[in-house]
Amino acid sequence: MSDTAKEGVKPVTIVADSRESRAGIAKVLARIPGVTVEQAELTSGDYLIGGGCAVERKAAGDFVISLMENRLFDQLSRMSVEHERAIVLVEGD
Repeated sequence: MSDTAKEGVKPVTIVADSRESRAGIAKVLARIPGVTVEQAELTSGDYLIGGGCAVERKAAGDFVISLMENRLFDQLSRMSVEHERAIVLVEGD
């Protein structure tokens, strides 16, 4: 029996877009007990967290620029077609 099964932790696999690797978030996630992180080039979203859920991570400045350039709506539209749930995570002040 694995350590995570002994602790009652349900294993989860997160798929991280390979272009997100410089952010270092995938490495942090992989250190969480029960979490496996796979890298792939995703067509929409930065992370797939299971259950048909995609997460698009935006720094505050990038969020504003994406909104002003109308890229955000294109990204969200693509995510909503490809996944059951779409989440935008905005980081920063």
